[in-house]
Amino acid sequence: MKKVIVCVLLAVAAISFAKMNEKPLPVIDGVNSLRDNGNWVMKASNFPNPATGIGYVDVVDENVAWAAGYDGSGGGAKIQDFIRSVDGGNTWTPGTVPGATGGSISMICAVSDMKAWVAIHTAPNAQGIYHTSDGGQTWERQESANYNYPTSFPNVVHFFNENDGFCQGDGVDGYLECYTTTDGGANWTRVPEENLAPTLPGEWGVVGYYDAIGDNIWFSTNKGRVYRSSDKGYTWEASQIEGNSDYTDVRFINPDHGIAGRFSNSSNGEIWETFDGGITWASISFSGMKYHDHIDAVPGTENTWVSTGVNPENAGASYSFDGGHTWTSWDVMEGIQMLAMDWYNNTTGIVGDFNTDPNRGVFLFDGVLGTSGIDESAITANGFALVSNYPNPFNPETTISFTLNNNENINLSVYNSHGEKVSELASGEFKAGSHSVNFDGKDLASGVYYTKLSSVNGVVTSKMILVK
Repeated sequence: MKKVIVCVLLAVAAISFAKMNEKPLPVIDGVNSLRDNGNWVMKASNFPNPATGIGYVDVVDENVAWAAGYDGSGGGAKIQDFIRSVDGGNTWTPGTVPGATGGSISMICAVSDMKAWVAIHTAPNAQGIYHTSDGGQTWERQESANYNYPTSFPNVVHFFNENDGFCQGDGVDGYLECYTTTDGGANWTRVPEENLAPTLPGEWGVVGYYDAIGDNIWFSTNKGRVYRSSDKGYTWEASQIEGNSDYTDVRFINPDHGIAGRFSNSSNGEIWETFDGGITWASISFSGMKYHDHIDAVPGTENTWVSTGVNPENAGASYSFDGGHTWTSWDVMEGIQMLAMDWYNNTTGIVGDFNTDPNRGVFLFDGVLGTSGIDESAITANGFALVSNYPNPFNPETTISFTLNNNENINLSVYNSHGEKVSELASGEFKAGSHSVNFDGKDLASGVYYTKLSSVNGVVTSKMILVK
């Protein structure tokens, strides 16, 4: 029972539920928004119960995202609510996983707008892995991932594609209860004890503390260890983070480079880095405010990371462009409880909030964060292309060109390296064909800037350099 209580608290980032410390948000253009160091825009989560927080987010692509809710009122209610968006997080549709009364969602994993899986814990005779293939309208418990033992506690579920999946739970019969599947979860097979690193006394996993890239997957434990697999969860090794024997989240930006962060209520925590896929870890002596509750890599960037904090005394969000060594806070988010998050790329990020009013519950990032590392003459999305500006580097003027396959409403803006919008070059409906816009950087400092072309069909960005 003690183990279950600890895991439940960590599932909701161990916040003080009764003290959500709601911070009034500024009103801009008639709506509550936050615009500083990149635009944070608030959206309604539409959870049916007030004070519902977001415990886990999975962003599938630039349009599709799912999130799992939890009771943030302080009442300790067990809920099975989730939300789904198919328009980039602008609107959310709520739902409930039926048949799991008394349980809570550990995390949610989706591969499309239709298919998703959740892990449910502490539901008597009903905990385990649930799957939907119709956008959350119906759910089915996948019985072969047993999780019916007295000590069962599912922490993680992940799918590499529609068929290949892995789930992880606490120890049963002396070793962690892990399963793999190759048919979408219709049949789960327990990972044999000999394929797992030996479990330490009193060691268990933590809800949602994992990451996966390609065939590689990692999860962490309450003993400061990181388990790693390079074959979709069939065989495992474990490494101890030196100097750490506590709850530690783990995230990777590529198969070799990752960061582990230790949870802490009273400070901005500790972090470690690895450059060999998690075999060895070294402590990072960082500067700036690294919030202690959640940390995540921004995919597709060279080395950009984001941290969030939910504890009322340590709430906000910050970012790092150097792998966690230097952190910069979003000043406007200071004191606002930022919950779970996920990033698809450096223009698409979603962070959870509490739905303390009908228009609140989700924060969308609307900017460009970090360097994409992409160097192409024309970067394309569905139906349009952004051509690299010419000249590049430039001083102080350059021409930005884009091509549309169809008539379309677009927005073309320029951002600095901190994600702040410095210029809006074009907005509205443009006809199909090629278009060019002049950008004058005479009032800007030398540095890296990003052009962002967005429409309902997607977002593309390109890097340009101003040299004076």
